[in-house]
Amino acid sequence: MTRVALCLVVALLVSGCSFGQGSEPGGENDAEAFKKTMDALARELLPELRTAVHGGEVKGLEADFYEPGGSFGVWKYNAQGVIEAPRGSAEEIFTAVASVFEEHGLKVERDPEGDDVTGRKDGVLVKVARTLHSEVESVSRLDVVFVSDDGLSSRDDFAEDSPPEDYTTYVK
Repeated sequence: MTRVALCLVVALLVSGCSFGQGSEPGGENDAEAFKKTMDALARELLPELRTAVHGGEVKGLEADFYEPGGSFGVWKYNAQGVIEAPRGSAEEIFTAVASVFEEHGLKVERDPEGDDVTGRKDGVLVKVARTLHSEVESVSRLDVVFVSDDGLSSRDDFAEDSPPEDYTTYVK
């Protein structure tokens, strides 16, 4: 009888657990819902970013889930790549990037040194930065990062089993 009561108490406690606010399926911290949000934002931004910086090829932008060190069960969604051969001065390039971010409703932060622009929207952080930081006004290549601002929860192993999303196809 004691075992039955103990099992009942444990079952009730487990049923009341959650990953926190917004972690329910479709919530703001749910990995599957977040992936849809970030993929849609990348689909909107990338073609316009490439056009705005008169860039060449977009390379290496593949989005995938990972578990940050020491955070078992908490996921991040990340894509990193480059835009080759943007044309214009650093000031022109980063002004154009900030303009694209603002047009899409991202909250924009500009680095005082003029080496990067960061935008945030719906839990997505997007950063465009010089590959090489130098005193030279021209920019040979831009690093582009899309990443989840917060940790994400994943039910039914969605994050672990989700195949990478190739963001380079969004600009072809």
